[in-house]
Amino acid sequence: MAATAPPEEQKMEKVCTVLGKDATLQSRRSRDEVVAKVISFEHAVEKLGISQRCFAEAVGVPRSTLQGWIDTKASIDASPALVEFLESPEGVVFLHRLVLAAQIVIALMGAGGIRLVCTFLTLSGLAPFVASSYGAQQEAIATLEEHLGRFGAQETQRLGRHMRPKKITIIEDETFHPQICLVAMEGASGFIILEKYAEGRDSATWTEELKSALGDLPVEIVQVTSDEATGLAKHTGDLGAHHSPDLFHPQQDLVRGTSASMATRVKKARAAVTEAEKTAKMVEEVYEVDERFEDKSSANLPAPLRKRVEEAREAEAQARHHLEKAESQQEEMSGAIRDISHSYHPFDLASGKARSAELVKTELERHFDDIEELGVLAGLSERCFERIAKARRVLPSMVATITLFHGAIARWIGDLGLSEELERFVLARWIPGRYLELVAERAQRSEQRSRLGQAVATVMPSATEMEFWLRSLSEEDRLLLASVVEQCAQLFQRSSSGVEGRNGHLSFFHHGHHRLTSRKLGALTVIHNFLKVRLDETTAAERFFGQPPQDVFEWLVEVMPLPARPRKPRRKAAA
Repeated sequence: MAATAPPEEQKMEKVCTVLGKDATLQSRRSRDEVVAKVISFEHAVEKLGISQRCFAEAVGVPRSTLQGWIDTKASIDASPALVEFLESPEGVVFLHRLVLAAQIVIALMGAGGIRLVCTFLTLSGLAPFVASSYGAQQEAIATLEEHLGRFGAQETQRLGRHMRPKKITIIEDETFHPQICLVAMEGASGFIILEKYAEGRDSATWTEELKSALGDLPVEIVQVTSDEATGLAKHTGDLGAHHSPDLFHPQQDLVRGTSASMATRVKKARAAVTEAEKTAKMVEEVYEVDERFEDKSSANLPAPLRKRVEEAREAEAQARHHLEKAESQQEEMSGAIRDISHSYHPFDLASGKARSAELVKTELERHFDDIEELGVLAGLSERCFERIAKARRVLPSMVATITLFHGAIARWIGDLGLSEELERFVLARWIPGRYLELVAERAQRSEQRSRLGQAVATVMPSATEMEFWLRSLSEEDRLLLASVVEQCAQLFQRSSSGVEGRNGHLSFFHHGHHRLTSRKLGALTVIHNFLKVRLDETTAAERFFGQPPQDVFEWLVEVMPLPARPRKPRRKAAA
């Protein structure tokens, strides 16, 4: 007759059966595993009445370790229901996602810093479950930044292998923290290609860093939009691309050269009107209280008194005239500067018709002539005219950009080998309509969007028209044509506002942290490219590569370690 195993050994066998064959193997004892073992122990005690020693031997951990896990759960200063949830496998997953989201949003998207993450964990009641000290969060966020940098490199390489070749316009600028930071972004998608600290900002450094950042991506840079810095202009030539002047900087020179002087003239004219009104009122009040005259009308006053009244009224009228003139000239000056922006388009914003380089040149020269003429009438200083002349020097480059645009889209569409009728339809309707859509999306005022929306409805082909014109093309050829049309419409990038805004965003981080490490800068780049979305719910990476990237947050949930537990308070020394 076989010997019967002792009761404790039988319970151990049942525990091993319940936990699985590998329950006795040594593990990493991560937080989720610890939680699972504590819950298994509680169930084993409830159902089998097993002891701690028996369970510890069954799962292959020292009894003191198991006791420590149990004591840790019992010592959490929170409501039992909350402890029961957050100390369960589902609760650990939820806690992991919540803490990770707080670290990303507060420290990397909102420039709030590590201490705000610590404050959030404390105020939210999570401090008993998560290490909320500055040191613990600093270590966790440093790990987060390292993983973000690795994700950006891997995902860019993966998406680049399946990317359709494209021609792009990039916008470039430098910022200082005080280290030199080179920033290059694709204008159409907003994807940051280069964001890196460098020793210099000369053309050779720009070209070397940009080519290194692009790597093997199947893109061709045909245009660079930036300010007139010598290094950027020469670097554009090294790339074999066209340099397009940023519209913001010449307009900024015009505003700086005219607005202050025009505003001062208006201010002085208003002060003169106020003084003339005050003088005229005082003169009339004196005569109205003079009891020698029963008839208070100026016609019945003696000649010397009547002359003073008329002079006061005439001075008031002249002051008002000068104010109206100054205000009118100020408004005309602002309108002429705005008209430069309105005229600098390759298509008419009302009809969608192509605007030749000669037409654009004529209109821009007229606007600059108006600005100079108004400056003469307003008596602007020589320094103001120097700023106007500086802004006017970029006019040939603006005209050359219009020439490049029309030549490029004609060449790109011609290379597709379309029929003559279809090519004419694409150049006259599809590309202008898509360009007007892009301008309408960037319009700031509702009336502008409404007016441009009406133009889009007139110019942009309807779905029925598109189907009619594309009926002879295969699905693959339709996708190729649509991709080329999008590149044509996005080619004209007249502003580097995207990279200017990015530099402003980085300045907030620098202001709060006083120093941005290369690791943090790389993490911020990945956040911009792969996590932030526009109103259409697309990321910059999806718009640039033409395919959705891997979800960066879900990837981080998989690779980031679970949040550490708070440190146990030290026992006070015995008296």
